[in-house]
Amino acid sequence: MLKCILQFTLIFCFGSSAAAGGYESVPWGVAVENVAKKFSKGQKLKLGQGYIYRQMKPDHRLARRTFGFDESGLHTVTIVFDEKYVKSKKLENIVAEQIHSYGEAIVDRTEAPYKLSYRWDRGDAIITLGYAPQRYDMVVMVFERK
Repeated sequence: MLKCILQFTLIFCFGSSAAAGGYESVPWGVAVENVAKKFSKGQKLKLGQGYIYRQMKPDHRLARRTFGFDESGLHTVTIVFDEKYVKSKKLENIVAEQIHSYGEAIVDRTEAPYKLSYRWDRGDAIITLGYAPQRYDMVVMVFERK
């Protein structure tokens, strides 16, 4: 339930660097305190039966990064790209970087032209990059533990 709320709240999905077994060297299943140590300047919030840990503008590339936790620990990371970053970097370059990092993706155009998404199955996680063309504020990546 928490996973669905996070994904629907943020609408679409995007991906940064997911290490094997987690996200940016943080393994799946760790407690919110472990994530807060590595990713400072965030806020822990109760959401349903779990928690989220949210960082606003953690760096020049991201508008926000949200970590989702349930009874088994970290299970989802959602990042929303910064609108200015997307405009300057160009959406096609962001997509190309993800394909370079994760390999060929399954592309979903069923909701085109309103939404496009790329999906990678990385063994321990599903990574999704989604965006609304011409909406530079709606480029999102989700890393979800399987």
